[in-house]
Amino acid sequence: AELSLDFSLWALHTTLSGYALAFHLNKTLNSRFSRAQRDLKTEESEFAFYQWDQPQQGIYCELLQNKTLQQLEDQGGPANLFEVETTKEVYLLPEVKQVPFLLKIHEGIAPQTIKKSLERSEAIQLYYLLADKKLKTKLNILTLK
Repeated sequence: AELSLDFSLWALHTTLSGYALAFHLNKTLNSRFSRAQRDLKTEESEFAFYQWDQPQQGIYCELLQNKTLQQLEDQGGPANLFEVETTKEVYLLPEVKQVPFLLKIHEGIAPQTIKKSLERSEAIQLYYLLADKKLKTKLNILTLK
């Protein structure tokens, strides 16, 4: 079966955390994003995953965290004077490291509606469509699991 690339993928730049962004989008877009029962797991890490699913209205959208901090295990080196947790940044789509969140719109919302809502948002500094087929294919494969 061929994966459908029939969705729009928006890059959202914000300093908000995932749940704060979902709450903010719910206010500005009049959406109903809620945390999915399970986060999106990859081989490397887990990423916050929010869904807006209203089949009666034909709406299905996903909000995905693109960057997360992964705790690194202590390598058992010389005793540290201070306990320092080591972390590394892990990306869902490393090709767009600079993008903190991805908004994947499958159906039910016109791109113009999204654009108008995001234009009015003070919490989202920058937004734009990602049209790269390779990125969309990779994201599709990751979110199918």
